[in-house]
Amino acid sequence: MRAHWILHEAVLRDDVLGCRVDEARAVVGALGMTCEVHRGRTAHDWRPEAGPGRPVVAMATLQMARRLLAPEHRGLVPGVFLNPDRFRQSHYAARLGDLLLNDDQVFLPWGEFVRRGRAWLDAPQGRSGVVFVRPDSGFKTFAGQTLDVSRLAAEAAALDAVSGVTAETLVGVSAPKEVHPIEWRFWIVDGAVAAAAPYSWEDRSGAPAEPPAEVAALAAEVASRPWQVDRAYVADVVVASGRGARLVEINSASTSGVYGVDLGRLLPALGAAAEDEWRLVSGADAVR
Repeated sequence: MRAHWILHEAVLRDDVLGCRVDEARAVVGALGMTCEVHRGRTAHDWRPEAGPGRPVVAMATLQMARRLLAPEHRGLVPGVFLNPDRFRQSHYAARLGDLLLNDDQVFLPWGEFVRRGRAWLDAPQGRSGVVFVRPDSGFKTFAGQTLDVSRLAAEAAALDAVSGVTAETLVGVSAPKEVHPIEWRFWIVDGAVAAAAPYSWEDRSGAPAEPPAEVAALAAEVASRPWQVDRAYVADVVVASGRGARLVEINSASTSGVYGVDLGRLLPALGAAAEDEWRLVSGADAVR
């Protein structure tokens, strides 16, 4: 049984190439698979067009992924490549901390982070006068950012007002790092790099067609480790000043933006993994 795809245009939108939904639809169709395409917010009563009798895999927003993880959709295999517990940074840092860019981070509740205030100036993470803070959760409670320790109460209050952070939200705190503006996103499937694309908040037009050797080597190291965060996931890698290639973070293969990745390489790999997962769970023969 061939896989059915749930595609959301938000994940398939690229600031250089535009919306890649039609391209993805063509690749999926050439593989003999079907798809449904979504835009905007997910309706409360939404149900996938394909039921649990066939493999189903999504490239969707975090909102849609949350819905697919709900009990009523547990029969969809794999549904989304997203294990909420294993995608917590504190979880994978315990296995991959030696490769992480922020290998100096400490994890603590948001309320405790704010309470310490100017005391961060005496901690290794805050001696420059600023700290980098990011949520532990892979569900993006807020965007990772630097905060001025001298104005921590005010900046924390502003973040309280515009995000879902609470006093109990676990956060990672580290020293800011100087990095190259071009990052690389690697899709890792079944212990091997399936595809890669440059990833940057700035203009990436000057990025090379292929990742630098040291960046590719680090991604291969992540993929070859005995412990894997999921069957399919993305690893973001950057070159840090004076430190070489480092792992920024790991995220879901189902909810991460595709940027300029070669969909002709990525989608067959994810589709094959989805079909194999369904075959293992159901005991049926998925067409490969």
